Amino acid sequence: MKTSMILARFGVVGVLAGLGLACSEQASGPDSSSQRDASAASTDAETTDQMSAADSGVLEDAGFFPDADTAADTGVSQPDGSVMLDATSQSPDALPMDASTPPSDAVVDGGASNPDAGTSADASASFERITIDGQRAGASWTAVADMNGDGKLDVVVSSFGQIGLSVPAGEVHVLLQGADIRSWTAQPAVGAADGVKFPNLTTPVDIDGDGDLDLVVPGGFLVCTAIPFSPPCGTLGWWEAAPSGWVRHDIIAPGAELFYHHAEVVDFDGDGILDVVTVGEAKGSGFGGMDRAVTQWFKGTQGANRFESMPREVGNGLGSIPAVRDVDGDGDLDVLGAEFFVSGESFAWFERTSSQPLQFQKHVIDDASGPAIMLAWVPNLYGDGVQRALGTNHVNTAKNPPDPQAEAVIVLTPPADPRQHWTKSTISSGIQSVPGSRFAPQAAPGIFAYGDLDGDGDLDVVVSGDGDPRVLWLEQLPGMQWAQHVLEAQMPQAGGLNVVDLDGDGRAEIVLADYSGNAVYVYRRR
Repeated sequence: MKTSMILARFGVVGVLAGLGLACSEQASGPDSSSQRDASAASTDAETTDQMSAADSGVLEDAGFFPDADTAADTGVSQPDGSVMLDATSQSPDALPMDASTPPSDAVVDGGASNPDAGTSADASASFERITIDGQRAGASWTAVADMNGDGKLDVVVSSFGQIGLSVPAGEVHVLLQGADIRSWTAQPAVGAADGVKFPNLTTPVDIDGDGDLDLVVPGGFLVCTAIPFSPPCGTLGWWEAAPSGWVRHDIIAPGAELFYHHAEVVDFDGDGILDVVTVGEAKGSGFGGMDRAVTQWFKGTQGANRFESMPREVGNGLGSIPAVRDVDGDGDLDVLGAEFFVSGESFAWFERTSSQPLQFQKHVIDDASGPAIMLAWVPNLYGDGVQRALGTNHVNTAKNPPDPQAEAVIVLTPPADPRQHWTKSTISSGIQSVPGSRFAPQAAPGIFAYGDLDGDGDLDVVVSGDGDPRVLWLEQLPGMQWAQHVLEAQMPQAGGLNVVDLDGDGRAEIVLADYSGNAVYVYRRR
Protein backbone atom coordinates (compact mmCIF):
# COMPACT_ATOMS: atom_id res chain seq x y z
CA MET A 1 0.00 0.00 0.00
CA LYS A 2 1.31 3.44 -0.93
CA THR A 3 -0.69 5.38 1.63
CA SER A 4 2.05 7.48 3.21
CA MET A 5 3.76 8.57 0.01
CA ILE A 6 0.46 9.44 -1.64
CA LEU A 7 -0.67 11.45 1.36
CA ALA A 8 2.62 13.29 1.46
CA ARG A 9 2.39 14.19 -2.23
CA PHE A 10 -1.11 15.46 -1.77
CA GLY A 11 0.01 17.66 1.10
CA VAL A 12 -2.84 16.46 3.28
CA VAL A 13 -0.93 14.58 5.96
CA GLY A 14 -1.80 17.12 8.64
CA VAL A 15 -5.49 16.85 7.93
CA LEU A 16 -5.77 13.27 9.12
CA ALA A 17 -5.23 14.02 12.80
CA GLY A 18 -8.74 15.24 13.43
CA LEU A 19 -10.45 14.14 10.28
CA GLY A 20 -9.84 10.39 10.14
CA LEU A 21 -10.69 8.38 7.05
CA ALA A 22 -14.33 8.06 6.03
CA CYS A 23 -16.18 4.79 5.66
CA SER A 24 -19.80 3.94 4.87
CA GLU A 25 -22.01 1.61 2.88
CA GLN A 26 -21.21 1.12 -0.80
CA ALA A 27 -23.27 3.12 -3.26
CA SER A 28 -23.28 1.41 -6.61
CA GLY A 29 -24.39 3.37 -9.65
CA PRO A 30 -26.23 2.28 -12.75
CA ASP A 31 -24.33 0.65 -15.59
CA SER A 32 -23.12 3.00 -18.26
CA SER A 33 -20.87 2.71 -21.26
CA SER A 34 -18.99 5.26 -23.31
CA GLN A 35 -16.52 5.00 -26.15
CA ARG A 36 -13.10 6.60 -26.38
CA ASP A 37 -10.37 6.50 -29.00
CA ALA A 38 -7.46 4.16 -28.35
CA SER A 39 -5.36 1.55 -30.07
CA ALA A 40 -6.63 -1.08 -32.47
CA ALA A 41 -8.45 -3.98 -30.84
CA SER A 42 -6.51 -6.98 -29.63
CA THR A 43 -7.14 -10.33 -31.36
CA ASP A 44 -6.67 -14.00 -30.50
CA ALA A 45 -4.90 -13.31 -27.20
CA GLU A 46 -4.42 -15.37 -24.12
CA THR A 47 -4.09 -14.14 -20.55
CA THR A 48 -1.06 -14.70 -18.39
CA ASP A 49 -1.55 -15.09 -14.62
CA GLN A 50 0.26 -12.07 -13.17
CA MET A 51 0.55 -13.62 -9.73
CA SER A 52 2.37 -16.74 -10.96
CA ALA A 53 5.46 -17.03 -13.12
CA ALA A 54 6.94 -18.80 -16.09
CA ASP A 55 7.85 -22.49 -15.77
CA SER A 56 11.52 -21.70 -16.33
CA GLY A 57 13.72 -18.66 -15.98
CA VAL A 58 16.84 -17.25 -14.48
CA LEU A 59 17.28 -14.48 -11.99
CA GLU A 60 20.03 -13.90 -9.50
CA ASP A 61 21.09 -11.16 -7.11
CA ALA A 62 20.81 -7.64 -8.47
CA GLY A 63 23.17 -4.82 -7.79
CA PHE A 64 22.76 -1.16 -7.17
CA PHE A 65 21.42 0.97 -10.02
CA PRO A 66 21.33 4.69 -10.81
CA ASP A 67 18.46 6.70 -9.44
CA ALA A 68 15.20 6.13 -11.31
CA ASP A 69 14.93 9.80 -12.20
CA THR A 70 18.12 9.58 -14.28
CA ALA A 71 16.90 6.60 -16.30
CA ALA A 72 13.62 7.91 -17.71
CA ASP A 73 12.97 7.20 -21.36
CA THR A 74 11.98 9.71 -23.95
CA GLY A 75 9.12 8.74 -26.23
CA VAL A 76 7.94 9.73 -29.68
CA SER A 77 4.20 10.39 -30.03
CA GLN A 78 2.27 8.72 -32.85
CA PRO A 79 -0.91 9.94 -34.59
CA ASP A 80 -3.08 7.27 -32.92
CA GLY A 81 -2.06 8.41 -29.43
CA SER A 82 0.52 5.67 -28.94
CA VAL A 83 4.09 6.49 -27.91
CA MET A 84 7.18 4.69 -29.13
CA LEU A 85 9.42 4.04 -26.12
CA ASP A 86 13.19 3.76 -26.43
CA ALA A 87 14.30 1.25 -23.84
CA THR A 88 17.71 0.52 -25.30
CA SER A 89 19.80 3.54 -24.37
CA GLN A 90 18.51 3.75 -20.80
CA SER A 91 19.45 0.28 -19.56
CA PRO A 92 22.05 0.63 -16.80
CA ASP A 93 24.33 -2.28 -16.13
CA ALA A 94 23.84 -4.00 -12.82
CA LEU A 95 26.73 -4.07 -10.43
CA PRO A 96 27.52 -7.10 -8.27
CA MET A 97 26.43 -6.52 -4.69
CA ASP A 98 28.66 -7.15 -1.70
CA ALA A 99 26.86 -10.25 -0.50
CA SER A 100 28.43 -9.98 2.95
CA THR A 101 26.40 -6.92 3.83
CA PRO A 102 23.71 -7.92 6.35
CA PRO A 103 20.77 -8.02 6.47
CA SER A 104 20.57 -7.81 2.68
CA ASP A 105 21.72 -11.40 2.23
CA ALA A 106 20.85 -14.08 4.74
CA VAL A 107 19.96 -17.75 4.84
CA VAL A 108 16.62 -18.53 6.47
CA ASP A 109 15.19 -21.92 7.43
CA GLY A 110 11.72 -22.03 5.87
CA GLY A 111 10.92 -25.28 7.63
CA ALA A 112 11.05 -23.66 11.06
CA SER A 113 8.43 -21.52 12.73
CA ASN A 114 9.50 -17.87 13.05
CA PRO A 115 13.18 -18.58 12.28
CA ASP A 116 16.06 -16.24 12.94
CA ALA A 117 18.39 -15.10 10.20
CA GLY A 118 21.30 -17.37 9.40
CA THR A 119 24.66 -16.71 7.79
CA SER A 120 25.16 -14.44 4.82
CA ALA A 121 24.68 -16.00 1.39
CA ASP A 122 26.49 -15.22 -1.85
CA ALA A 123 24.54 -14.72 -5.06
CA SER A 124 26.86 -14.72 -8.05
CA ALA A 125 24.72 -13.21 -10.83
CA SER A 126 23.87 -9.63 -11.66
CA PHE A 127 21.04 -7.93 -13.49
CA GLU A 128 20.38 -5.46 -16.20
CA ARG A 129 17.53 -3.09 -15.45
CA ILE A 130 15.65 -2.06 -18.59
CA THR A 131 13.33 0.93 -18.45
CA ILE A 132 10.42 -0.01 -20.71
CA ASP A 133 8.37 3.09 -19.85
CA GLY A 134 9.77 6.15 -18.10
CA GLN A 135 6.68 8.34 -18.51
CA ARG A 136 4.05 6.80 -16.21
CA ALA A 137 3.34 9.25 -13.40
CA GLY A 138 2.66 7.24 -10.25
CA ALA A 139 3.14 3.83 -11.90
CA SER A 140 1.62 1.32 -9.49
CA TRP A 141 0.34 -1.99 -10.91
CA THR A 142 1.30 -4.20 -13.82
CA ALA A 143 -0.40 -7.16 -15.52
CA VAL A 144 1.06 -9.29 -18.30
CA ALA A 145 -0.82 -10.74 -21.30
CA ASP A 146 -0.65 -10.91 -25.10
CA MET A 147 -2.95 -7.95 -25.66
CA ASN A 148 -2.75 -7.72 -29.46
CA GLY A 149 -2.54 -11.41 -30.36
CA ASP A 150 0.91 -11.25 -31.98
CA GLY A 151 2.35 -14.02 -29.84
CA LYS A 152 4.37 -11.65 -27.65
CA LEU A 153 3.59 -10.78 -24.07
CA ASP A 154 2.67 -7.18 -23.35
CA VAL A 155 2.45 -5.19 -20.10
CA VAL A 156 -0.63 -3.37 -18.84
CA VAL A 157 0.38 -0.60 -16.43
CA SER A 158 -1.93 1.32 -14.09
CA SER A 159 -0.72 4.74 -12.99
CA PHE A 160 -2.21 7.13 -10.44
CA GLY A 161 -1.13 10.42 -12.06
CA GLN A 162 0.67 13.51 -10.83
CA ILE A 163 -0.06 14.17 -7.19
CA GLY A 164 -1.26 17.68 -6.36
CA LEU A 165 -3.71 19.24 -3.92
CA SER A 166 -6.58 17.10 -5.18
CA VAL A 167 -7.07 13.52 -6.29
CA PRO A 168 -6.23 13.21 -9.99
CA ALA A 169 -7.75 10.70 -12.37
CA GLY A 170 -5.38 7.90 -13.19
CA GLU A 171 -4.64 6.11 -16.44
CA VAL A 172 -4.12 2.61 -17.82
CA HIS A 173 -1.75 2.01 -20.73
CA VAL A 174 -0.94 -1.10 -22.70
CA LEU A 175 2.78 -1.42 -23.42
CA LEU A 176 3.02 -3.49 -26.60
CA GLN A 177 6.25 -5.45 -27.01
CA GLY A 178 8.09 -4.87 -30.27
CA ALA A 179 11.06 -6.75 -31.70
CA ASP A 180 12.40 -7.59 -28.24
CA ILE A 181 12.08 -6.55 -24.60
CA ARG A 182 13.89 -3.29 -25.33
CA SER A 183 11.24 -2.12 -27.79
CA TRP A 184 7.80 -1.07 -26.56
CA THR A 185 4.90 1.08 -27.74
CA ALA A 186 2.55 2.65 -25.17
CA GLN A 187 -1.11 2.81 -26.16
CA PRO A 188 -3.86 4.34 -23.98
CA ALA A 189 -6.72 2.22 -22.69
CA VAL A 190 -8.15 4.21 -19.77
CA GLY A 191 -7.50 7.95 -19.91
CA ALA A 192 -7.76 10.78 -17.40
CA ALA A 193 -11.04 11.81 -19.02
CA ASP A 194 -12.57 8.53 -17.84
CA GLY A 195 -12.35 9.80 -14.26
CA VAL A 196 -11.06 6.62 -12.65
CA LYS A 197 -9.12 7.61 -9.55
CA PHE A 198 -6.50 5.12 -8.43
CA PRO A 199 -6.93 2.51 -11.17
CA ASN A 200 -5.58 -0.62 -9.56
CA LEU A 201 -4.57 -4.11 -10.69
CA THR A 202 -6.21 -4.83 -14.04
CA THR A 203 -7.34 -8.28 -15.20
CA PRO A 204 -6.88 -8.96 -18.94
CA VAL A 205 -9.59 -11.44 -19.98
CA ASP A 206 -11.97 -12.03 -22.88
CA ILE A 207 -15.21 -10.89 -21.26
CA ASP A 208 -17.46 -10.91 -24.32
CA GLY A 209 -16.15 -14.06 -25.99
CA ASP A 210 -15.06 -12.37 -29.23
CA GLY A 211 -11.51 -13.70 -29.14
CA ASP A 212 -9.64 -10.64 -27.91
CA LEU A 213 -8.69 -9.45 -24.46
CA ASP A 214 -10.70 -6.89 -22.55
CA LEU A 215 -9.63 -5.23 -19.30
CA VAL A 216 -11.35 -5.38 -15.91
CA VAL A 217 -10.35 -2.20 -14.04
CA PRO A 218 -10.96 -1.85 -10.28
CA GLY A 219 -10.39 1.54 -8.68
CA GLY A 220 -10.39 3.78 -5.66
CA PHE A 221 -8.40 4.15 -2.45
CA LEU A 222 -8.80 5.45 1.07
CA VAL A 223 -6.89 8.63 0.20
CA CYS A 224 -9.93 10.04 -1.59
CA THR A 225 -11.90 10.45 1.61
CA ALA A 226 -8.84 11.64 3.55
CA ILE A 227 -8.97 14.97 1.75
CA PRO A 228 -11.50 17.45 3.20
CA PHE A 229 -14.78 17.56 1.27
CA SER A 230 -13.47 15.00 -1.20
CA PRO A 231 -15.98 12.27 -2.16
CA PRO A 232 -15.17 8.55 -2.16
CA CYS A 233 -13.78 7.18 -5.39
CA GLY A 234 -14.43 3.44 -5.44
CA THR A 235 -15.29 1.93 -8.81
CA LEU A 236 -15.29 -1.29 -10.80
CA GLY A 237 -15.69 -1.63 -14.55
CA TRP A 238 -14.45 -3.28 -17.69
CA TRP A 239 -13.11 -1.87 -20.94
CA GLU A 240 -14.14 -3.74 -24.07
CA ALA A 241 -11.59 -4.06 -26.87
CA ALA A 242 -13.55 -3.03 -29.97
CA PRO A 243 -12.39 -2.28 -33.55
CA SER A 244 -12.93 1.44 -33.00
CA GLY A 245 -11.21 1.59 -29.62
CA TRP A 246 -11.90 0.81 -25.98
CA VAL A 247 -15.54 0.87 -24.87
CA ARG A 248 -16.24 1.45 -21.19
CA HIS A 249 -18.79 -0.52 -19.14
CA ASP A 250 -19.37 0.38 -15.50
CA ILE A 251 -20.19 -2.37 -13.04
CA ILE A 252 -19.98 0.12 -10.20
CA ALA A 253 -19.77 3.75 -11.31
CA PRO A 254 -17.05 5.98 -9.77
CA GLY A 255 -17.96 7.41 -6.37
CA ALA A 256 -18.66 4.20 -4.44
CA GLU A 257 -17.78 4.13 -0.76
CA LEU A 258 -15.96 0.81 -1.12
CA PHE A 259 -12.78 0.75 -3.18
CA TYR A 260 -11.49 -2.23 -5.16
CA HIS A 261 -7.94 -3.38 -5.88
CA HIS A 262 -8.29 -6.62 -7.84
CA ALA A 263 -10.97 -8.73 -9.51
CA GLU A 264 -10.88 -12.47 -10.24
CA VAL A 265 -12.86 -13.31 -13.38
CA VAL A 266 -14.14 -16.91 -13.28
CA ASP A 267 -17.34 -18.88 -13.74
CA PHE A 268 -18.04 -18.70 -10.04
CA ASP A 269 -21.54 -20.23 -10.02
CA GLY A 270 -21.03 -22.86 -12.71
CA ASP A 271 -23.56 -21.54 -15.22
CA GLY A 272 -21.08 -21.21 -18.07
CA ILE A 273 -20.87 -17.39 -17.83
CA LEU A 274 -17.93 -15.47 -16.40
CA ASP A 275 -18.49 -13.73 -13.05
CA VAL A 276 -16.38 -11.22 -11.11
CA VAL A 277 -15.14 -11.99 -7.58
CA THR A 278 -13.57 -9.13 -5.63
CA VAL A 279 -13.25 -7.46 -2.23
CA GLY A 280 -14.56 -3.99 -1.41
CA GLU A 281 -12.76 -2.12 1.35
CA ALA A 282 -13.17 1.12 3.29
CA LYS A 283 -11.21 2.79 6.05
CA GLY A 284 -13.21 3.92 9.06
CA SER A 285 -13.21 7.55 10.08
CA GLY A 286 -12.45 9.17 13.40
CA PHE A 287 -16.16 9.92 13.84
CA GLY A 288 -17.31 6.40 14.66
CA GLY A 289 -16.94 4.71 11.30
CA MET A 290 -15.51 1.22 11.17
CA ASP A 291 -13.02 -0.40 8.82
CA ARG A 292 -14.76 -2.61 6.29
CA ALA A 293 -13.80 -5.47 4.01
CA VAL A 294 -16.47 -7.50 2.25
CA THR A 295 -15.93 -10.27 -0.30
CA GLN A 296 -18.40 -9.89 -3.16
CA TRP A 297 -19.23 -11.40 -6.51
CA PHE A 298 -21.00 -9.88 -9.47
CA LYS A 299 -22.99 -12.40 -11.46
CA GLY A 300 -22.32 -12.52 -15.19
CA THR A 301 -25.19 -12.07 -17.63
CA GLN A 302 -25.81 -12.19 -21.39
CA GLY A 303 -26.66 -8.48 -21.46
CA ALA A 304 -24.55 -5.77 -23.08
CA ASN A 305 -22.87 -4.81 -19.82
CA ARG A 306 -22.20 -8.50 -19.00
CA PHE A 307 -22.50 -8.21 -15.21
CA GLU A 308 -25.13 -7.37 -12.64
CA SER A 309 -24.46 -4.05 -10.94
CA MET A 310 -25.67 -5.21 -7.53
CA PRO A 311 -23.06 -7.31 -5.71
CA ARG A 312 -23.83 -10.59 -4.01
CA GLU A 313 -21.94 -11.15 -0.78
CA VAL A 314 -19.65 -14.05 -0.03
CA GLY A 315 -19.07 -12.70 3.47
CA ASN A 316 -17.26 -10.11 5.57
CA GLY A 317 -13.49 -10.29 5.38
CA LEU A 318 -10.43 -10.83 3.15
CA GLY A 319 -8.59 -7.96 1.46
CA SER A 320 -7.17 -6.24 -1.58
CA ILE A 321 -6.00 -9.19 -3.69
CA PRO A 322 -8.39 -12.13 -3.31
CA ALA A 323 -7.69 -15.45 -5.05
CA VAL A 324 -10.34 -17.91 -6.22
CA ARG A 325 -9.06 -21.49 -5.79
CA ASP A 326 -10.27 -24.92 -4.68
CA VAL A 327 -8.66 -24.69 -1.25
CA ASP A 328 -10.11 -27.89 0.25
CA GLY A 329 -9.90 -30.06 -2.87
CA ASP A 330 -13.60 -30.84 -3.03
CA GLY A 331 -14.04 -29.77 -6.63
CA ASP A 332 -15.62 -26.34 -6.15
CA LEU A 333 -14.26 -22.81 -5.94
CA ASP A 334 -13.39 -21.14 -2.66
CA VAL A 335 -11.88 -17.68 -1.98
CA LEU A 336 -8.78 -16.89 0.08
CA GLY A 337 -6.81 -13.78 0.85
CA ALA A 338 -4.90 -11.54 3.23
CA GLU A 339 -6.75 -9.24 5.62
CA PHE A 340 -5.72 -5.66 6.38
CA PHE A 341 -9.00 -4.10 7.55
CA VAL A 342 -10.15 -7.07 9.66
CA SER A 343 -9.18 -6.71 13.29
CA GLY A 344 -7.45 -9.70 14.87
CA GLU A 345 -7.03 -11.69 11.65
CA SER A 346 -4.19 -11.94 9.13
CA PHE A 347 -5.17 -14.52 6.49
CA ALA A 348 -8.45 -16.35 5.90
CA TRP A 349 -10.52 -18.25 3.34
CA PHE A 350 -14.17 -18.76 2.51
CA GLU A 351 -15.24 -22.37 2.06
CA ARG A 352 -18.10 -22.99 -0.33
CA THR A 353 -20.58 -25.03 1.68
CA SER A 354 -23.42 -25.02 -0.83
CA SER A 355 -23.71 -24.42 -4.57
CA GLN A 356 -27.51 -24.16 -4.74
CA PRO A 357 -27.73 -21.49 -3.49
CA LEU A 358 -24.16 -20.31 -3.10
CA GLN A 359 -23.22 -20.26 0.58
CA PHE A 360 -19.86 -19.84 2.29
CA GLN A 361 -18.26 -20.26 5.68
CA LYS A 362 -15.19 -18.30 6.72
CA HIS A 363 -12.12 -19.96 8.25
CA VAL A 364 -9.13 -18.11 9.70
CA ILE A 365 -5.79 -19.36 8.40
CA ASP A 366 -3.63 -17.25 10.72
CA ASP A 367 -4.48 -14.62 13.30
CA ALA A 368 -0.99 -13.96 14.69
CA SER A 369 0.83 -12.08 11.92
CA GLY A 370 -0.89 -8.70 12.19
CA PRO A 371 -2.53 -6.86 9.29
CA ALA A 372 -1.61 -8.48 5.98
CA ILE A 373 -1.55 -7.37 2.36
CA MET A 374 -1.29 -10.42 0.07
CA LEU A 375 -1.82 -14.18 0.01
CA ALA A 376 -1.12 -16.42 -3.01
CA TRP A 377 -2.01 -20.10 -3.42
CA VAL A 378 1.09 -22.08 -4.52
CA PRO A 379 0.34 -25.73 -5.39
CA ASN A 380 3.92 -27.10 -5.21
CA LEU A 381 6.20 -24.59 -3.52
CA TYR A 382 8.79 -27.08 -2.25
CA GLY A 383 8.42 -29.67 -5.01
CA ASP A 384 6.88 -32.18 -2.62
CA GLY A 385 3.35 -32.04 -4.01
CA VAL A 386 2.01 -30.25 -0.93
CA GLN A 387 -0.23 -27.25 -1.56
CA ARG A 388 0.81 -24.18 0.40
CA ALA A 389 0.26 -20.43 0.39
CA LEU A 390 2.71 -17.52 0.37
CA GLY A 391 1.78 -14.38 2.25
CA THR A 392 3.07 -11.00 3.36
CA ASN A 393 1.92 -9.11 6.39
CA HIS A 394 1.94 -5.30 6.45
CA VAL A 395 3.19 -4.01 9.80
CA ASN A 396 5.75 -1.64 11.32
CA THR A 397 8.15 -2.47 14.13
CA ALA A 398 9.97 0.89 13.86
CA LYS A 399 7.07 3.16 14.72
CA ASN A 400 6.14 4.28 18.24
CA PRO A 401 4.57 2.17 19.62
CA PRO A 402 5.78 -0.65 17.40
CA ASP A 403 3.57 -3.38 16.04
CA PRO A 404 4.14 -6.60 18.00
CA GLN A 405 4.52 -8.70 14.84
CA ALA A 406 7.68 -8.62 12.73
CA GLU A 407 7.55 -7.68 9.05
CA ALA A 408 7.75 -10.94 7.11
CA VAL A 409 7.23 -13.09 4.05
CA ILE A 410 5.42 -16.18 5.28
CA VAL A 411 4.77 -19.73 4.08
CA LEU A 412 1.47 -21.17 5.30
CA THR A 413 0.89 -24.94 5.14
CA PRO A 414 -2.65 -26.29 5.59
CA PRO A 415 -3.26 -29.24 7.91
CA ALA A 416 -5.27 -32.28 6.84
CA ASP A 417 -8.35 -30.26 7.71
CA PRO A 418 -7.72 -26.82 6.13
CA ARG A 419 -10.51 -25.34 8.22
CA GLN A 420 -8.09 -25.37 11.15
CA HIS A 421 -5.21 -22.92 11.62
CA TRP A 422 -2.35 -23.46 9.17
CA THR A 423 1.31 -23.99 10.08
CA LYS A 424 3.35 -20.82 9.60
CA SER A 425 7.04 -20.33 8.79
CA THR A 426 8.91 -17.12 7.99
CA ILE A 427 11.24 -17.20 4.97
CA SER A 428 12.49 -13.59 5.03
CA SER A 429 14.95 -11.85 7.30
CA GLY A 430 15.46 -8.27 8.46
CA ILE A 431 12.61 -6.60 6.59
CA GLN A 432 11.73 -3.42 8.46
CA SER A 433 9.56 -0.48 7.58
CA VAL A 434 10.76 3.06 8.04
CA PRO A 435 9.03 4.62 11.07
CA GLY A 436 6.65 6.87 9.16
CA SER A 437 4.57 9.29 11.17
CA ARG A 438 1.16 9.65 12.73
CA PHE A 439 -0.15 11.38 9.63
CA ALA A 440 1.86 9.42 7.06
CA PRO A 441 1.99 5.80 8.28
CA GLN A 442 4.29 3.24 6.74
CA ALA A 443 4.27 -0.57 6.75
CA ALA A 444 6.18 -3.47 5.22
CA PRO A 445 6.48 -5.69 3.28
CA GLY A 446 4.27 -5.20 0.22
CA ILE A 447 3.10 -7.31 -2.70
CA PHE A 448 5.13 -10.11 -4.28
CA ALA A 449 5.38 -12.52 -7.20
CA TYR A 450 6.91 -15.97 -7.44
CA GLY A 451 8.55 -18.22 -10.03
CA ASP A 452 11.79 -19.97 -10.90
CA LEU A 453 13.99 -16.91 -10.75
CA ASP A 454 17.42 -18.55 -10.96
CA GLY A 455 16.67 -21.38 -13.38
CA ASP A 456 17.35 -24.20 -10.97
CA GLY A 457 13.88 -25.76 -11.19
CA ASP A 458 12.37 -24.49 -7.94
CA LEU A 459 10.25 -21.48 -7.04
CA ASP A 460 11.69 -18.23 -5.70
CA VAL A 461 10.00 -15.00 -4.57
CA VAL A 462 10.44 -11.30 -5.38
CA VAL A 463 8.84 -8.88 -2.92
CA SER A 464 8.36 -5.13 -2.64
CA GLY A 465 9.57 -3.79 0.66
CA ASP A 466 6.93 -1.04 0.43
CA GLY A 467 7.67 0.76 3.72
CA ASP A 468 11.08 -0.91 3.63
CA PRO A 469 12.73 0.97 0.73
CA ARG A 470 14.29 -2.16 -0.76
CA VAL A 471 13.04 -4.65 -3.32
CA LEU A 472 14.14 -8.15 -2.32
CA TRP A 473 14.23 -11.57 -3.90
CA LEU A 474 14.22 -14.77 -1.92
CA GLU A 475 16.13 -17.66 -3.46
CA GLN A 476 14.91 -21.14 -2.56
CA LEU A 477 17.69 -23.51 -1.52
CA PRO A 478 17.53 -27.27 -0.81
CA GLY A 479 15.89 -28.39 2.43
CA MET A 480 13.36 -25.54 2.69
CA GLN A 481 16.16 -23.01 3.12
CA TRP A 482 15.94 -19.53 1.67
CA ALA A 483 18.63 -16.97 0.78
CA GLN A 484 17.57 -13.32 0.73
CA HIS A 485 19.08 -10.85 -1.77
CA VAL A 486 18.61 -7.18 -2.62
CA LEU A 487 17.26 -6.37 -6.08
CA GLU A 488 16.97 -2.61 -5.43
CA ALA A 489 18.43 -0.87 -2.39
CA GLN A 490 16.34 2.31 -2.73
CA MET A 491 12.96 1.91 -4.40
CA PRO A 492 10.27 2.58 -1.78
CA GLN A 493 6.65 1.82 -2.65
CA ALA A 494 7.58 -0.42 -5.58
CA GLY A 495 4.61 -2.05 -7.28
CA GLY A 496 3.78 -4.47 -10.06
CA LEU A 497 4.93 -7.30 -9.66
CA ASN A 498 5.24 -10.04 -12.28
CA VAL A 499 7.69 -12.86 -12.92
CA VAL A 500 7.36 -14.19 -16.46
CA ASP A 501 9.40 -15.09 -19.54
CA LEU A 502 8.52 -12.03 -21.61
CA ASP A 503 10.53 -12.85 -24.72
CA GLY A 504 10.32 -16.66 -24.82
CA ASP A 505 14.03 -17.27 -24.34
CA GLY A 506 13.50 -19.65 -21.42
CA ARG A 507 14.55 -17.10 -18.80
CA ALA A 508 12.14 -15.33 -16.51
CA GLU A 509 12.12 -11.56 -16.20
CA ILE A 510 10.73 -9.41 -13.39
CA VAL A 511 8.29 -6.63 -14.29
CA LEU A 512 8.18 -3.88 -11.65
CA ALA A 513 6.44 -0.52 -11.33
CA ASP A 514 8.46 2.24 -9.68
CA TYR A 515 5.84 4.52 -8.13
CA SER A 516 8.26 7.22 -6.99
CA GLY A 517 10.33 7.02 -10.19
CA ASN A 518 7.29 7.18 -12.52
CA ALA A 519 8.62 4.23 -14.50
CA VAL A 520 8.15 0.57 -15.39
CA TYR A 521 11.19 -1.69 -15.42
CA VAL A 522 12.10 -5.16 -16.65
CA TYR A 523 14.92 -6.95 -14.83
CA ARG A 524 16.91 -9.39 -16.90
CA ARG A 525 19.85 -11.50 -15.80
CA ARG A 526 23.08 -10.56 -17.53
